[in-house]
Amino acid sequence: MRKILTFLGVCLFAIQLSAQEKFEVFFDFNKDFPTKTSGEKLQAWLTKNRAVTVTAITGFCDSVDVNDYNKDLAMRRVKSVLGAIQNSGIAVADNFKVAAIGEDFDLSADAAKNRRVDVFFLQSEIAASVAPEEKIGADTRKRDEIFEPKIPEPSLESKLGMAKIGDVIQIHNINFYFNSEIVVPESEPKLIELYQAMLHKPSLSIEIHGHICCNPDVRDTKLSYRRAKFIFNYLLKKGIPLNRLAYKGFGSGRPIYKIPEKTRDEMAANRRVEIKIVRI
Repeated sequence: MRKILTFLGVCLFAIQLSAQEKFEVFFDFNKDFPTKTSGEKLQAWLTKNRAVTVTAITGFCDSVDVNDYNKDLAMRRVKSVLGAIQNSGIAVADNFKVAAIGEDFDLSADAAKNRRVDVFFLQSEIAASVAPEEKIGADTRKRDEIFEPKIPEPSLESKLGMAKIGDVIQIHNINFYFNSEIVVPESEPKLIELYQAMLHKPSLSIEIHGHICCNPDVRDTKLSYRRAKFIFNYLLKKGIPLNRLAYKGFGSGRPIYKIPEKTRDEMAANRRVEIKIVRI
């Protein structure tokens, strides 16, 4: 039975890859809004394709200027196109992803073709057929241990009400499956609380910080990055504008307790999510 389900999962994944389509949006040199011609084509595409599901958006640049600047420019281009998509009401997938490649790709000799954003999407009937993975039996995945503050804390919205630009606020009880960026179901209320706080404060912009425990290699930020991105994507899919959100993963580089931790409570406290106030 498991082999059959695995085979079906592989088939569905292959169908999704083969069915996924791409729409390109082009930009002038050093600009983060589409060219006049490409902007008109984008609006026509948005009008014609109300029923598609957008799965990913990737931004690119030409080779002029330094790579860090180009990645920032590529992300601004992504935000520009995503804003147009969100305003049109087109759906985004549950596992929607954004990426800013900058100039780290196989550059075309035609620089104009490098200054673009790729929008990947599925037609509605294909998107509906690619169902989430079926759960079989009880959920036996190991979970991260929970850090429980000894003193009752004010609500997240109350914390945000007292915050200043630059403040970093810890969010307890957002817990993940072990060695995974997937949040456990019991943490959904805390994610909803964060989303509602963002709704009630429409001028609030935040940077989501992911931290892990136990790893002495402070350069290993991959898991913390993915966890911060999970929350970023959650808020994005809920409709919080991209220009109010950012995320970073710090690995174990900013521990509350020195690594190696002495107790499980110290490990759980180091493995945390924080938000930095960027704008109020």
